[in-house]
Amino acid sequence: MSFKNINYKEKSKVTRKHLEEMKNSTILDILKNIDISDKYKHYDKDTNKMNLESLINDSWFGKVLKMKYLDLFLKHYNDMKPLKELTLFEKKVTLSDKTKSFYYLLEKNEKIKEQIIYFCKLIYLNDINDI
Repeated sequence: MSFKNINYKEKSKVTRKHLEEMKNSTILDILKNIDISDKYKHYDKDTNKMNLESLINDSWFGKVLKMKYLDLFLKHYNDMKPLKELTLFEKKVTLSDKTKSFYYLLEKNEKIKEQIIYFCKLIYLNDINDI
């Protein structure tokens, strides 16, 4: 089983309404409503949704999928430090070299680093602190 990349149209949504919906959703809610990329002509548009259905019954994956988006974002943010592994529900997950944390986003975008941090705090971290 493998997940396919998601549709670019969905990834590029940055409206306030969309961000608010995501922040108040679980990972499962977000993923089950997003189609795969149009470049996968030989796959059913529901491929990722079907994969999610098989994982939801796994106790550990089920817990991860039921996490709030903001909670998982906070793990990814990692106080702007490099992240090679994280612990979710008492299980250590080693991230592949292709998986980059927030720290690497800042490194890659040095010229706009301060703006990224500002908007991240404004849009995401303020909500976490309010909780």
